[in-house]
Amino acid sequence: MTLSKDRLGRFTSSEIRHLMGLRGLGKTGISYIFKNVAELITGELMTFSSKEVRHGHKYEPKAVSRFQEVTLKDVVPCDFVKKGEHEGATPDMKLVWENAYLEVKCHYNHYKHVEYMQYELKELRPEYWWQVQHGMSVCECEYWYFCSYVPGHVNYVHPDADLFVSRIERHDKDIKLMNSRIAQAIEIKVDMIEKYRRGENILLKPREIHEIKDKELTEQLYQSVKLMQEAGIKTTGNLSEIKF
Repeated sequence: MTLSKDRLGRFTSSEIRHLMGLRGLGKTGISYIFKNVAELITGELMTFSSKEVRHGHKYEPKAVSRFQEVTLKDVVPCDFVKKGEHEGATPDMKLVWENAYLEVKCHYNHYKHVEYMQYELKELRPEYWWQVQHGMSVCECEYWYFCSYVPGHVNYVHPDADLFVSRIERHDKDIKLMNSRIAQAIEIKVDMIEKYRRGENILLKPREIHEIKDKELTEQLYQSVKLMQEAGIKTTGNLSEIKF
């Protein structure tokens, strides 16, 4: 899966969860902003890979095919969608006859798949809730299809148990909260860039990275600091202090 360079430095739907801490942006939010600033400075996208991510990419085409088969809805690929200068989203697919999009999650853990059938998305996986809400904000639509797929899942009670589809409605109150966090993040991002242009340190200490609990963000931050230090860009602390 090739990521668009249009994503550089933007707050994207798949990572917007980092700004949605219970008490505000917090250290995770600030670190995510720094990661985006580092992308703009170095011109490199900070990526993350794991067996879960690779599994998802492998089975996404099959999941999309099953979605069309079960729902009788046609979909087409969708490019990166920009919102202003700082935001964007990459929906997995766009519905043909509806102003709506599709988000696909492919699991090899059947338990996680079954959980989607039992709980509301916002309660079970808030990171995915914020992802689709941000997608609706960027793409200007009123609902989004969320699809969970487990290849080879057999259920003799329900023949289509390998696929779970939920229609997620737009939640304007949550989008308003999210947009306020994004506005804060943009302000900090612009300030970081101005500091860089003035030759000042962009403040991010290794111990602050170490305190981030999200493995994906931690690895991206490691990439960010390494690239910036190799380019002679000022960052605080010693890269060797960053531990996983």
